[in-house]
Amino acid sequence: MTSGTAMSGQTNGNGKMGDTESEATFANGTLVYWKFENGNFWGSVKDFKNGKYVTSWSDGDVHILKEETVRHMVYHAQATLINIPERFEKKTKVQKYFENDGKWWTGKIIGKDRDHNYKIEWSNGAINEWNALDTVAMVQDAKDFDVDESKEQETEHSDEEKEEEEDEETYANAKAEEVENDESERSADSSSNVPEVESVDESVDEVHQSTDASSYLLNDSTEVSSIATATSIGSEDPGDAILPSTFPRTEEGLKEFLSRVDGSADDDGHNQEATFEEEAIFQANLKIEASSTREIPIPTMVPNSLVQWAIRIDETDISFSIRLKRPSKPDQIEDIVEETVVYAKEEETEQEAAEDSNPLTNSVQVDPSERGEFMVDESSSTIILEFDNSYSWFREKTISYHVRIVPPLPHDVSDRAEKSYPYVMKLLRQAQFEVNFSKQAVAAAEQNVGFTEHHFGQMEVDIERKQRKLRQMKQAASKLDERRVGEEQKLLAHRKRLEDKELYISKLEEAMKELEKERDLCWGEKQQIQNSIYDQERQLMRFDDDCKNVESQAEEVKSDLCDLQIEVLLKDNHVADMEEALEKAKADEAEAIENVAFLERAEEALKLRLGERTVEALKMRFG
Repeated sequence: MTSGTAMSGQTNGNGKMGDTESEATFANGTLVYWKFENGNFWGSVKDFKNGKYVTSWSDGDVHILKEETVRHMVYHAQATLINIPERFEKKTKVQKYFENDGKWWTGKIIGKDRDHNYKIEWSNGAINEWNALDTVAMVQDAKDFDVDESKEQETEHSDEEKEEEEDEETYANAKAEEVENDESERSADSSSNVPEVESVDESVDEVHQSTDASSYLLNDSTEVSSIATATSIGSEDPGDAILPSTFPRTEEGLKEFLSRVDGSADDDGHNQEATFEEEAIFQANLKIEASSTREIPIPTMVPNSLVQWAIRIDETDISFSIRLKRPSKPDQIEDIVEETVVYAKEEETEQEAAEDSNPLTNSVQVDPSERGEFMVDESSSTIILEFDNSYSWFREKTISYHVRIVPPLPHDVSDRAEKSYPYVMKLLRQAQFEVNFSKQAVAAAEQNVGFTEHHFGQMEVDIERKQRKLRQMKQAASKLDERRVGEEQKLLAHRKRLEDKELYISKLEEAMKELEKERDLCWGEKQQIQNSIYDQERQLMRFDDDCKNVESQAEEVKSDLCDLQIEVLLKDNHVADMEEALEKAKADEAEAIENVAFLERAEEALKLRLGERTVEALKMRFG
């Protein structure tokens, strides 16, 4: 990770520039997310000093940033949290830059455990586990790399096409001047295709306005204090360490974890000196009758005991198996440790007999046909030796067995506690980080639910406004219909008057000579009536157009009303989805908080067992 940008623009409580230290806008533990030169990283706010935020990142770096920079990082984290899928599918591509060898490594997701850790298989065959937040960053790094690679391929392809066109031009032009011009144009084109290097002084404001959200970079002017790079849980071999991630997050799980460490289920830390028993030996010579099976139960009291066994059969063979019954599993479930067929051993040479001599076999003068050893990790477990002669109908078998149970030494318990403590510390930090992650997810979900409810509330207001407008338009259309009916009645009356006048004129024409003056008067009146009819017809046509326009607008308003009513019907589904996401985020937060409580108790228990000096030494060693 490179250093972050020291942004200008720190403000005081009044929104003005000031030199005095103001109150922190973002609380300690606020989640941040950003893309640096060597990939995307998660972090959190750790402290607020002198107007700047101290941020701790997932690779162990500590950056001191100004408020404006942290604000962009917090917004980027919230946007990323909202879009995180429930889980990544198997074979999802990931990519990460490892500082120890200075290289980018590619890999793929091959699984996920109950603690939301993803198992990653890298290109060199290595397999380890990463927490959910680191996995999100590595998936984003892989996507960013694919986008950059496709852009480079497109640039190379366009460069090749340009070169081919220029070569054809050069071939077609015979003159040296044109050739030189073509070469100069080609060199100019190639220089224009060189990608521009982003300025390290580019401000976060300019970067934030960019359409490519994955191109965020920070300047080199931030004060940076680098600490040791943190190692992901599962990226190294735990050896004999007892990992707390394999136990339930309950009181019984804590007792089982401590019992696996030192054989004591007490979690108060006072009983640090466990009682270590002497080794136990079980041996006997048995005859297994024909067509029968014999089981020999052997109890074990101390966890992490070493079991050494040896079997001898005098003649032919017998089917032999070792099963382990654990108290943590139901009675009907047993683990098969060994399953084989034991054959009678041939005569040995003196050298083979000397090589075969060991305290296990010599203690009972057994020349074993088969032998082996295994660990019993739980106390009060039962070892079951089974000799199966059911396949031999007529012949009994004589066998000898020797079982030696060696309990762990005191320094073994101390070594396991010392090796387990760093993993508890790392898992505790990871759990605290996931608690912050869950809280941010809950806040984002609550904000999203509130926004959705506000959005649909505005839609209901718009629907009421549209309905009022529709009622007003219906009233206006009703009034226009009434006026149209009145105008039609007036038109009919005028037409009736015209017919009467025409009839009257026809009668007057017979006596036109005598009544010319009266005819002229009637003719003038006729013209006036016709002009009035024309005016009434034009006005009626205008009313018809107005009615059509009103009807068209009413249809559009009905359509808008239907669309809004459909959206209102879908509102409950959207709100239910948002509330479901909120409940899920709250459940994840509760699970993460429970995980933190469990690991904090595990850490305190181990501190009491190791002592302050050992704990301080381990803290200095593992950060």
